[in-house]
Amino acid sequence: MAGEEVPLFCALLFGAAFKFGASYWIQRTRRKNLRCVGTISGLYIYPVKSCKGIFLDEAECSRRGLQHVSGVRDRHWMVTREDGHFITQRQYPAMALIVPSFHGNMLHLDAPGMDTLKVPIEIALVRSRVLTCKVWTQTIPAIDCGEEASAWFSTYIKVPDLRLVHAHTNLEKRPLDVKKGPKTMRVLPDDEVAFPDFSPYMLMSEASVQSLNAKLDQPVGIRNFRPNLVVTGCQQHEEDAWAWFIVGDNTEFRVVSPVDR
Repeated sequence: MAGEEVPLFCALLFGAAFKFGASYWIQRTRRKNLRCVGTISGLYIYPVKSCKGIFLDEAECSRRGLQHVSGVRDRHWMVTREDGHFITQRQYPAMALIVPSFHGNMLHLDAPGMDTLKVPIEIALVRSRVLTCKVWTQTIPAIDCGEEASAWFSTYIKVPDLRLVHAHTNLEKRPLDVKKGPKTMRVLPDDEVAFPDFSPYMLMSEASVQSLNAKLDQPVGIRNFRPNLVVTGCQQHEEDAWAWFIVGDNTEFRVVSPVDR
């Protein structure tokens, strides 16, 4: 038995070494062929799904999206009905007027005619507060943010029994919804996301929006599309053909799928 384990172990070791070597060679080859395709001109996070975004001068890139130095992450809060189904400004346009801001360890939310709602950025994982929520076809757990937040959103949006929930990092991870994207998308098994519709990041170029505006009677701003990364210096829709790109020296992004917005 011991004699059989040695060649098996050696085969596994060789396989791992070959995989590492192949990966290293691919990465090195790709980086040799790098060319500048544009410049990041805007960074945005949207702490509460479907509420107003915040322009950032800098941000940390995590697996689950952009993160501000305060610890606030992109789309890690969400408003749901009593049955757990999420709501957005598609149904309730007034959500676009809810303005988030950072104040120490608190996230502040302001809206016309409402007092400021203050929500802790770090929320303790208390199992009795875990709710079952739904984003499109996916069912996921989230932490309820309490009665004050519930009353605030219910009053402002004029829908009873709304809940504000948080995507706690220690709860079950939400994988990317392969049913929502096209068959050509490049999703890996360990990809995860909080409350965005599909992917942790959305990129858009200024040139693509300018091209769209040339065809419209009423121009739209790039914020209408709620991107996280805005790029300048590339051709219109050039970003649609990118399979991967690097920002700065080390931050590498894999393009999963085009966005239907």
